[in-house]
Amino acid sequence: MLVACAGDVDPSAPRPAETGEETWERLYESGQRWSRTNTDASALYHERAWRLARDFGPTDERLARSEAAFGEARRRQGRIAEARQLVRSAARHARGLEPENSALLAAVLQSLGLLEVMGGDLEAAEAVLVESALLWVERLDPHTAEAAENIVLLAETQRRLGKFDDAEKNLLQAAAIYLDLDPKYAIRIATIQNNLGLLYQDLGRYSDAEPLHRRAILSARQESNEHNPNTAIYSRGLGDLYAHTGELEGAEELYRYALDVLEKTVGPDNIETHITRRRLEDVSERLGRPEALGGETFR
Repeated sequence: MLVACAGDVDPSAPRPAETGEETWERLYESGQRWSRTNTDASALYHERAWRLARDFGPTDERLARSEAAFGEARRRQGRIAEARQLVRSAARHARGLEPENSALLAAVLQSLGLLEVMGGDLEAAEAVLVESALLWVERLDPHTAEAAENIVLLAETQRRLGKFDDAEKNLLQAAAIYLDLDPKYAIRIATIQNNLGLLYQDLGRYSDAEPLHRRAILSARQESNEHNPNTAIYSRGLGDLYAHTGELEGAEELYRYALDVLEKTVGPDNIETHITRRRLEDVSERLGRPEALGGETFR
């Protein structure tokens, strides 16, 4: 006869009911885990956690976290207007926390900055990204990858606003931070090279831009291969340079390659895919022939 040992659990015994706090924690963590593999499942769990967190009150940190996480899930689903509303609310609640949580607020503001860019409000994006950058400098650690990423996003926003001096200064500052960190950030440095190339194109400094785009493409190939989104996006940057300088056939080849890779990797509905498709359509029209999707890989 088997004798149960102390500590054995009877599977038929009723489990103790979860508290509201425990349920929120389970839902939130499930949403975070699914965010890496299934956006819709992540959104479902984060929506449930968010609905529960609203009962905790506006000064509870879990409400701001839920709003930010649910907003990020909505962003990945392409539901930008909903995402902006959620993350704006998260920023408002994170600003009012007592005691303050500077790391949470900085992260929420960076997410909001990206959403404001995607929504077309560059001035609002710059304002929240500057606020986030100041948090990193004054209260957190400005020499981290998170701080550098905030600066890169701020610089890209400033470039689009035509604030080229500020954008260049911030890109170089972010590059210096990454260079002092682990070599694993080679792709982030390549992104900065690509963004500097785009900045110099805006300034008409094409001879300065071209080697930056080529170095970014080479880095992406070395880190992965030529069939990955980074290589495609950096190649599109070089294609933009060719389009500006009248090398339309070279631009068309690069756009075709980039579009083919992006459709196969991030999907046809991703914003980067849409941007690339429009660039290909424009240059093909300038060449006087219909757009042809796909094509040979750029070598």
